[in-house]
Amino acid sequence: MKKTISLLLAALLLVSLMAVSFATPTIALNITYPQGRTERAYGPSKYQKKNNTIAHWDISYIASDRAGQDHNISVYLYDKNLGDRGTHIEPISFCSGTHEFRYLGRSGKKGRNYKVVMKLNRTPDQGSYDFLWNP
Repeated sequence: MKKTISLLLAALLLVSLMAVSFATPTIALNITYPQGRTERAYGPSKYQKKNNTIAHWDISYIASDRAGQDHNISVYLYDKNLGDRGTHIEPISFCSGTHEFRYLGRSGKKGRNYKVVMKLNRTPDQGSYDFLWNP
């Protein structure tokens, strides 16, 4: 009986360790458009290293000081290693939950560096936008 319980506990511990190691961290991300910017696309300079082989990424648009005006925006991931977009430009709505967006075939590889780029559907002015991102 003790042997069975020990084996069950060891198996449970192994499964929980695997789940933790494969879990993708959720990153709280704020993108603030600089005052006077005229281009609609903007992403901060901070990159995140992809530590998994999952073929999709998730993002939620959760808050903004411009939420009354910018309910629908677009987002994509910029692949630093390629020096180009790593995903399609995807529309996203305010408070619409997470989405499973796919990486382009040449991108999405473990160890590469990515950043979120946001594209407004209007001429920008200063504003702050908050997201939850799972690279």
